[in-house]
Amino acid sequence: MDHTDHNPVKEHLMNEMMRTDLDLAILHHHGYFDTEYLNGTAPIRTVREAKEFIIRNVRMHVEEARERGRNYDSLRVVLEKRFDLPSTWLGDTPLADSLRIADSTLVANEDLHLEDFKIFGYRPNVPVVVIDACFCGSFHQDDCIANEYIFQPGSTVAVIANTVNALQDKWYDRFIGLTAQGGCVGDVVRFSNLLESHVIGDPTFRFAPVPGSVDVDGLLLQNKASSWKKLLKSPLPDVQSLAIEQLRRAGALSSADLLRIYRESPYGVVRLEALMALSATPDNHFITAVTEASQDAYELVQRQAIRFIAKNGDRRLIPALIRLSIANNTSDRCNFNVMTALACFPKEDLLAEFDRQFDAPSVQYLDKNNLRGKIRNTIAHSADRLTTDIDKVVKGEASEKDRTFTIRALRNTLPHHKVPELLVYLQDCGDGNTQILLLEALGWHTVSCHAADIAATALKMSEDASLPNTVRQEALKTYRRIHEK
Repeated sequence: MDHTDHNPVKEHLMNEMMRTDLDLAILHHHGYFDTEYLNGTAPIRTVREAKEFIIRNVRMHVEEARERGRNYDSLRVVLEKRFDLPSTWLGDTPLADSLRIADSTLVANEDLHLEDFKIFGYRPNVPVVVIDACFCGSFHQDDCIANEYIFQPGSTVAVIANTVNALQDKWYDRFIGLTAQGGCVGDVVRFSNLLESHVIGDPTFRFAPVPGSVDVDGLLLQNKASSWKKLLKSPLPDVQSLAIEQLRRAGALSSADLLRIYRESPYGVVRLEALMALSATPDNHFITAVTEASQDAYELVQRQAIRFIAKNGDRRLIPALIRLSIANNTSDRCNFNVMTALACFPKEDLLAEFDRQFDAPSVQYLDKNNLRGKIRNTIAHSADRLTTDIDKVVKGEASEKDRTFTIRALRNTLPHHKVPELLVYLQDCGDGNTQILLLEALGWHTVSCHAADIAATALKMSEDASLPNTVRQEALKTYRRIHEK
């Protein structure tokens, strides 16, 4: 189902979730601890609908002002002037009860709320539910959406949900196919390894295995490399993926083996598993795989590859990044990751590669000269986004507030070519609080092309008796995050 199938889609979703023949449901949307966000504003198709939307939107702003004790009459006058509305459109103020109830009902029906379980008699019967949304699994609250799925009289016994914000590019359904092999729900979360994701309900729940399945639990208990190697040829992609993960943990697959698996597998999830496994040892084979995966036909593989371009920062990845920057059919999420990745490389190198690729006769666009300037300016602006701020920090020209903000921003976006300067500054700045902040930020970058340098500097600082103990402890944490990943 898609949220655009109906507006509101809430009752359709609840009806689907109350089916007794549905085993597994994956709900992919936004959320809060007490809400599943399902619909936005319905598409406006007619002039009448446009008028009704404008009136309702302004009316609700005026009503909100009234409820908060503000001067709603003056706000109404301001809004009528701002949007050039006839005074007759809004009618009487304050609103009639019927209008207030209608507006409130319209907003409530856009999403699924905690109270809807009781109001509608909502009794989910799907045994296993995955909610890929922020906060819906906030079990530390008095109640949350995941709790309601479990504690209703229906048949739901396990919910995988998030306690806090969920990353947009996480692989939330990794190994979900193992549940068809008789694997328990807890194994899915165990191998997904996402800090915010938890099982609410029974993690030992399992379905009866389908014919021809493998004994997932038995294989995990025995954990024999010979068995896993045989399963690399399994016809089941999730079993192949589990074999890759277990052999990677045992050090029984080389990066050359993983690159071969990536290149040969027809399954998107297996290629993604091989790419993720390669990231544990970001060597030349990893660079090759990321370059090729940046053009993968499976969008999630492509998206993760672009994230690895940003996380690694090797200049050999610049041609792949620029190829994506000038493509006209990149998906929205991939394009967002491209914009982030551009900030991780030197502007001069990016622009030189852009000129080389875009000016080639094989690149054909309508109004190419105009488009060239637009893309080039975007690349230049994106590449400069953090480097200027870093320069101010290392030169001692940033205020304490700006220095803190810039260093914390490095956790998500690191211009890798600035790492050597940052490591010098880290050792020489003499401010313990700044050193702790920077060590913590650099510790996130286990895949960086400068990871070995970061780890070596952190180890050196952890052994330096002249430094405060808090700095030494943070340095040791950073070393272990990178060296023992």
